[in-house]
Amino acid sequence: MRRFGQAVQTTQEDATRQVAGVAEAYRSTASEEMLNGWQRLSGEHVSEIVEGCAVLAAALDVAAGYIVAQKAEAIGVLIGMAAAFVADQAAAVLTFGIAEAAAPLIVEGAERLVDSLVMDLQQYLIAMVAQAALKPLMAKVEAALAGLDWSQSGGGPVTGGSGFQLDKAAALAHAAALSGYAADMRAHAGTFAAGIRELRF
Repeated sequence: MRRFGQAVQTTQEDATRQVAGVAEAYRSTASEEMLNGWQRLSGEHVSEIVEGCAVLAAALDVAAGYIVAQKAEAIGVLIGMAAAFVADQAAAVLTFGIAEAAAPLIVEGAERLVDSLVMDLQQYLIAMVAQAALKPLMAKVEAALAGLDWSQSGGGPVTGGSGFQLDKAAALAHAAALSGYAADMRAHAGTFAAGIRELRF
């Protein structure tokens, strides 16, 4: 999660340099408005996403700690059950097999313990991570996507300016680089989704 947030931030910073390059290559009131709107909106949304990733990463760290503790507890109980099973087997010799009757109960108890552990861990992860950390992050991503609506950038209608200057080759080069950053963001999103799917504790 932290790597995803950092990757998004780095790509946004690189893209901001390209938008500034476009504004430099195409100097006009409109390009100044575009640059100001980009810096304000993308900076705000990326900061929120990076913060949301940090919160999610912290929640996953807590969840991992909880799961490790639950596993240790289950291992302790299973060791106790194994000892009871061994003692039961030893007692079977002395009781002419009567103690052997407890063996299925010990095995069933172990199976129930493992099933219960799995259910507890699933519920904990759903409650802790998905509801407490993932939902706010997704809300921030949705807000960022909604922020792509340039009518929200705060700029008004462009009034007459002092003219413009255009370096077509430079503007096109910066615009082409921006297309690459869009692909980078899609790749970051794919990496994020794969990371969520592959969570293991």
